[in-house]
Amino acid sequence: MLAEGSQIDEGDLPFESEPDVQAGVRIPGSTMVEIERHVILATLEATSGSTVKAAEILDISVRTIQYRLHDYGLR
Repeated sequence: MLAEGSQIDEGDLPFESEPDVQAGVRIPGSTMVEIERHVILATLEATSGSTVKAAEILDISVRTIQYRLHDYGLR
């Protein structure tokens, strides 16, 4: 529906064709550990640091977030 011709080109897509890069995380191209760290920290930022809310959003336990923060050398 976005293409003017019979073929869809990059310009017809509503997003960048380059891999998503945020805070040093390249998808694809990052390890699961790097991606997990990014997701946890971004979710904590979005929830103003609430581990309870972040755990609910991520469907993991608060304790898992606490363990990961310890592993990352935070809090």
